[in-house]
Amino acid sequence: MKTDHLTDRDALALTVWAEARGESVNGRVAVACVIRNRMRLRKLSAKAVCLQPMQFSCWQTIDGQANHDVLKALVDAAAAGRPVTDPIIRECYWIADGVLAGDVRDNTKGADHYLTTRLLSSSRRPSWVAKMDWTTTVDSQAFYRSRP
Repeated sequence: MKTDHLTDRDALALTVWAEARGESVNGRVAVACVIRNRMRLRKLSAKAVCLQPMQFSCWQTIDGQANHDVLKALVDAAAAGRPVTDPIIRECYWIADGVLAGDVRDNTKGADHYLTTRLLSSSRRPSWVAKMDWTTTVDSQAFYRSRP
């Protein structure tokens, strides 16, 4: 997938949409806040954080080809300059604008990781969870902060 044309705003909004479109507004804000927290910790742009390998499943084909394919179609549409009409995607752009401007309060208590609560008690629970401090749960996502 070609991502050269994506801005920080595009990368953040599309990541939030692909990762949390089934969540409430608070859930989507929480995912955006995780990205902002990683930006601060790693001193990277939103685009760099979102596109880092193996960080956000929507940009990978390993764990969700269907989600990746839908995201690719949106990226291609953005490259072609087609207007965004889907209300949830438009809302994700609104969230991205607020997060990038610093106008949105962090509702994750400083989290820099998250995962679906379905994985918490499953055999597919990632090993990194044991090395993190839980901060909060928003909708169906559990949020964690890296230990110092």
